[in-house]
Amino acid sequence: MRKRFTMFIGAIAVSLVLCALFAACGKPAQRPEGEYSIIAADVAGGEIVVYVNGKEGTAAREGDGIRVALKAEKGYRYLENSFTVNGSASAFQFTMPGENVSLSVQFEKQIYTVTGAEYEFGTVTPSVTQAACGETFTVKVTPKNNACALRRRTLCMNDTILERSTRYEETVYTVTMPACDVVFRAEFERFISLAGSGTQGDPWLVASEADFAELASAVTQYPDAIRGAYFKMKNDVTIADETFAGIGSAGGDETKPESMSMTPFSGIFDGDGHTVMLALSGTTYVGLFRANTGTVKNLTVAGTVSGGSKNVGGVVGYNCGGTVENCVNKAVLSASGTSSYHYGGVVGYSYGGTIRDCTNLAPLSFVNVHTVGGIAGYAGYDACIEGCVNGAQGDAQAGAVTGSYELGGIVGYLGTAATNGTVITGCINYASVTGSGKRVGGIAGVVTGRNSITGCNNYGAVTSTLNSAAKDNGGVGGIAGRVYTVTISDCHNYAAVQNENSYNTGGILGLTDSDGVTVTNCTNSGGITGLRLVGGIAGGFGLNGNRPNSVIESCANSGTVKGTDSRVGGIAGMSYGAVVRSCTNSGDVYLNDDAAVAVVGVSPGYFGQLVGYNTTAAYCYVEGGYYKGTAFTDTSASA
Repeated sequence: MRKRFTMFIGAIAVSLVLCALFAACGKPAQRPEGEYSIIAADVAGGEIVVYVNGKEGTAAREGDGIRVALKAEKGYRYLENSFTVNGSASAFQFTMPGENVSLSVQFEKQIYTVTGAEYEFGTVTPSVTQAACGETFTVKVTPKNNACALRRRTLCMNDTILERSTRYEETVYTVTMPACDVVFRAEFERFISLAGSGTQGDPWLVASEADFAELASAVTQYPDAIRGAYFKMKNDVTIADETFAGIGSAGGDETKPESMSMTPFSGIFDGDGHTVMLALSGTTYVGLFRANTGTVKNLTVAGTVSGGSKNVGGVVGYNCGGTVENCVNKAVLSASGTSSYHYGGVVGYSYGGTIRDCTNLAPLSFVNVHTVGGIAGYAGYDACIEGCVNGAQGDAQAGAVTGSYELGGIVGYLGTAATNGTVITGCINYASVTGSGKRVGGIAGVVTGRNSITGCNNYGAVTSTLNSAAKDNGGVGGIAGRVYTVTISDCHNYAAVQNENSYNTGGILGLTDSDGVTVTNCTNSGGITGLRLVGGIAGGFGLNGNRPNSVIESCANSGTVKGTDSRVGGIAGMSYGAVVRSCTNSGDVYLNDDAAVAVVGVSPGYFGQLVGYNTTAAYCYVEGGYYKGTAFTDTSASA
């Protein structure tokens, strides 16, 4: 029985839309009738590319011609007889059957050769002789000995540079194998031919002028190879070659070594008690070692050293954190500049570092040269000068220091403290120190903040010929001329200190106007002569304002103290806002021909057995001590 249905046009439209949706969301579209899929497996190391009747494709009809191409990735190759169609070995061309087909293949890593080399002065040794692309292995580069080096930019893997710097030590590199055979190449060179091997037990031996020239060249060209290497002199050497400029180099601002252009000596040089005779000249950073960050020891230099500007020393021009030990300077220094500075018998400028047990026996006589010291011209940034001697007993010329200002028997300027302060300890000056300006001292001309002088003795006359009444432009002292926040302890002056035409003259220090200065357990027995602000221990101990933390304590003067203007004292010519405690004076105190009677001076003249002028400002007092055997216990401020 046939039934008839009536359907509205709108319902037909809905039915068509639903059919379309079902078609989109349902099963994937089927291939055309009679067409089959070609499925190539994903394989490591390459891919399978299918061509149907000459065109790339993945579907074919029964009877179509199929060709397969294999594309191996870099470093891989086709494994022989591994191509299959539906699991069976097959040729790369076949006729499409009436079914879907699956293709598979295997690729294997290709193995390449690895080759090293042996050279006269070194070897390049790979850890493998074969490797696949992408594998990593090591290459050992070995200079033949400590005198040989891999030259920069010469280590190559085929045409690829592996190292761009010079290498002096054995170095191991990790490399990744490329997709080709590789050959490692390098160039080695012998950079120093001195006898020995540069080790502590077998140092490189320096026995001639030519050896010094070779050492200087090696420091310049191969600075890293010299770092930590050992050198030892075999005999005395004379360097007559005028082109020899010294060992190492430096340029720029010596207070900022990190920004300097500097190639220093950085090894260990042992002079073994021998002498180098020099005829050396330069402009800046002048010395047998122009710049040093290593150790120079047991060496004597003699002859002449001439500088033109700054940082000139007999042994080292610029000591940057290095050590100079048991060295003797007999070389006569000279300056060709009109206002040269930082000249030292042993070291010109020491930025940190240590100068230990060194001696200067050469006179340092200059005109218009400042910051001059028998041992160092300048030392700062936590440098240490210990056990050093300038001059010799009974030899008036040995070590005599003459210049303009900032002059010292040991150091001209004891400068900026970095962390702990710069220290002079256990040093002796036998030589005279004479300046045409201020800041002149038997041990140090100037001592700045947080530094110290301990256990030092001065036996050399200290003199300034300056004719100036300016009270704050420096000082002249048996130990130090002008000091800032500093400690001076257990120091002794045995020589005359003269500053007859200017201010601030003392047996230990000439002038300080800083708080935090301590002078303890120091003595003076030399005669002290000055114009104004003259003292057996300190000339001007404070000039302006209170200095409650500045103290002279447990010090003694036995020398005659004489001033020709005012403010003259057996201990301090003036103690302004500072403390003088438990001190003893047994020396005569004069203002011109008048002997001091008062313990603390009063107007007019202000000259006293202990203190010349003592302000009534708070914190300023004279407490305890003796003068000419008489006990003094008054702790009140006096004027």
